[in-house]
Amino acid sequence: MNTARLIPDPHDVTWWLGELRSPQGCLRPVPDRADPLAVAAYAEALRQLATEAKTEAGAEPEPAP
Repeated sequence: MNTARLIPDPHDVTWWLGELRSPQGCLRPVPDRADPLAVAAYAEALRQLATEAKTEAGAEPEPAP
């Protein structure tokens, strides 16, 4: 099993940020689990959204890994 951390494409992260910020109805899009780069981009987008939410709430943002 490859445990190396995948670096997501910034364009994919931006796309996921747009999808997650503007949901369509009550469904939340998720990446295909068979595509590790899509999963990495999704995870990075979620991390960025969580950092933004903490910053807006006045909490200290987490350092980027």
